[in-house]
Amino acid sequence: LGKTLLVRTLARQLPEGIRPFVRLVFPQMSPEQLLAYLAEELTGGSSPESSTDRNLRRVASFLADNCRHGRHAVLVIEEAHVLKDSATLETVRLLMNFEHESTPAMTVMLVGQPSLLPALRRIPELEERLDAKCLLHRFTLEESISYIQHRLNAAGARRPIFEEAAMEAVHHLAQGTPRRINRLGDLALLLGYAEELRQIAPKHIEALAEEMLVPAGGD
Repeated sequence: LGKTLLVRTLARQLPEGIRPFVRLVFPQMSPEQLLAYLAEELTGGSSPESSTDRNLRRVASFLADNCRHGRHAVLVIEEAHVLKDSATLETVRLLMNFEHESTPAMTVMLVGQPSLLPALRRIPELEERLDAKCLLHRFTLEESISYIQHRLNAAGARRPIFEEAAMEAVHHLAQGTPRRINRLGDLALLLGYAEELRQIAPKHIEALAEEMLVPAGGD
């Protein structure tokens, strides 16, 4: 629920000293592939020698030099719930061991669906290394309305386009999921434009949800 947006926002807001910021968006790799990918992302190039030992040394050397220059690296593993292989999760744990002068050289963030949690519990050594866990919840009614109003204001709206009851209908049909709110809201705006409506009413939202078969439920 909004995971990728939060990661991108974090990357923009971190100070210059928190670099490099590496995102792994397709983590379904073997431990060897994961290390090779990280080595290439950190060092900016591939190596003809792609052994695990060589890649580990490349990562360790880069992180030590990065720390000496006053920087701290971040590795974000998105869709981490697909990391079902114990060997790959163990590799992730080992990546957290890199230090420079007794200070962690890199922060590792695991971002995924709630099914990630039971996978972590199967490897307590990894779970114990996680400093914090955060669960993103669906929007409340008030948050959905604020979200819709913000999106409209950001787009340049200067008057109410959705009746408040229509925004409530969007929330209930989308069940507080931003992606579904976006989809239903876009369809409503298209309908309003096509029919030259002054405002979007609940009946328009409900008709769209029924005719366009907008799904309700989990993300």
